[in-house]
Amino acid sequence: MLGWDVEISGRILTCVGQKGVEIQNGCNGLNLLGLYGGFIVAYPGPWKKRIMFLMVGLFILYSANVIRIAFFAVFNASLPQYWDAAHDYSSYVFFYPIVLLFWYLWTVISDQRDILVSG
Repeated sequence: MLGWDVEISGRILTCVGQKGVEIQNGCNGLNLLGLYGGFIVAYPGPWKKRIMFLMVGLFILYSANVIRIAFFAVFNASLPQYWDAAHDYSSYVFFYPIVLLFWYLWTVISDQRDILVSG
């Protein structure tokens, strides 16, 4: 992983020779994926666009979580004294901007009519 030797054992991701990062249920991103999906399903719009937007958004959020967890492992190996701050504020950096952007885009896209339907 970008020049780092990495070990994975169950839920623990470790840069070799350093302290590991355990991915617990509250930190695996599933709550946010459910919240995002619930908003997209609950907000009105055409189902074909909704399914596509839901799938793309979930993929991007899942990918962001993978990057976030990799960041944790490298951060914990490099700057362990700042672990608490990195963990506490990572959602604000990795997830919330993406979720808010996609929610906003969905409200805009879902309110637009298809040219073929309105024409």
